[in-house]
Amino acid sequence: MKTKITSKELVAPVFNIQRFCIHDGPGIRTTVFLKGCNLACYWCHNPESRQAEPQLMFYTDRCLGCAACVAVCRTGARRKDGSRIVFSPEVCQSCFACVAACPTGALERCGQQMTVAEVFEEVVRDKPFYETSGGGVTVSGGEPLLYPDFVRSLFLCLKQEKITTAIETAGAVSWKNIKTVLPVTDLFLYDLKSAGEKLFRKATGGQLHLVLENLTELLDARTRLIIRIPVVPGFNDSPSQRDLMVKLLKKLPGRFAVEPLKYHQMAQGKYRALSLPAPRQEISARQAEAAYRETVAAFRKAGLPVLSV
Repeated sequence: MKTKITSKELVAPVFNIQRFCIHDGPGIRTTVFLKGCNLACYWCHNPESRQAEPQLMFYTDRCLGCAACVAVCRTGARRKDGSRIVFSPEVCQSCFACVAACPTGALERCGQQMTVAEVFEEVVRDKPFYETSGGGVTVSGGEPLLYPDFVRSLFLCLKQEKITTAIETAGAVSWKNIKTVLPVTDLFLYDLKSAGEKLFRKATGGQLHLVLENLTELLDARTRLIIRIPVVPGFNDSPSQRDLMVKLLKKLPGRFAVEPLKYHQMAQGKYRALSLPAPRQEISARQAEAAYRETVAAFRKAGLPVLSV
């Protein structure tokens, strides 16, 4: 039976469709990354997801200095300075003519509007892998629940194909948005970044009470849910912050698993490619590993159901 695409005219900004993922839910999964986020976490690992509009990414290590991009730039955003190509993002009009002109892939367009039908056609190709591994499709971001109608329509299509669905969210949205996707979502991967309102607001710009209200609603609804906690050294890894998180988690209703996430700095190149300042805090791999292990140990000691590598 041919899948009926509902609301096929709905569109959302997509910046990546990543196949063979094993960390975004059970089994082998295809993860759809939607562009746009209403938080501003200073450690963000996907800085290209913050802005909903398409962006130009310039990887200087791939650039040969051939100036093909300069020749097609209408605004002077790209110019040659000796052997280097200099980019002035403030005058770029995002026409992306330079992307097509670049022979080495040093320039990339990040983000494009895709319809539900287009995304569905991409992800359904991996159905044999979902069936053999117990996997499915995860929608992430950015914040995918900024586009609840799009996600709902996509998940309805996947359900017709008996493909399981998951969504990764920070929960800092209206409950109405979550309620829209709730009936068609098999698993919520729910980010919880801090247990303190002031610290949460300072680090993300969001409101922790909204995140916790939505989390409680989901648990009351007996939703299958994994609480993911990014362990960021210098932010939420101190003994006092861990104790606050333990107390918060133990007060929550319903059943859930807890998954601490180890901090990494692999996004540094993305910040450079976007001409954005990278997170100021230097955190070594050893610091990140120690903070992660200490958090896992503390959670397990408290009797929390911890998922860890």
